[in-house]
Amino acid sequence: MLLKVAYDYGQLYIYDAAREFSREANEYLDALDAATAAGLTVGLASGLVDALMPRQENFAAALELSVVQSPPSVIETADHVVEFDLDCSGRVALEGSGGSGLTEVDMTPAHYRARLSGFDFDAAAAWNYADPGDPADHYRLELWRTDGAAPAAEPKRWPGYADLM
Repeated sequence: MLLKVAYDYGQLYIYDAAREFSREANEYLDALDAATAAGLTVGLASGLVDALMPRQENFAAALELSVVQSPPSVIETADHVVEFDLDCSGRVALEGSGGSGLTEVDMTPAHYRARLSGFDFDAAAAWNYADPGDPADHYRLELWRTDGAAPAAEPKRWPGYADLM
């Protein structure tokens, strides 16, 4: 399934759309803190995933979402790859930080392991507002059912993050 997603402030949030947010805590900041503490570009707190992106914003990033039967191989042409657990009660939300956009997708309820692969990060990082079109970064989100739990991981890291962090 091909989607358009928006992100801003260098972040894309992924979570179960039916989850309730705490009035006392800030899960968004907690997930960012988890990424920072782990030294990764992905953090998870209370079921909310914070994926750090290669630039400040892209309000029309293409994202291909697929559910696969087993863990796929890491795509060699990807610039950056992160993995995380994701619980879904029937709908997954992809939300751009700062209210920049929300996309919701119906899914079979399950516990999933997810892999977000990013492409064309160098071109996206170099893009500016004088350029035609939108930044070039695009994504593949692959999900597969699992019974286990695993920490967030970064199987492949884009070297450009060294300049951003």
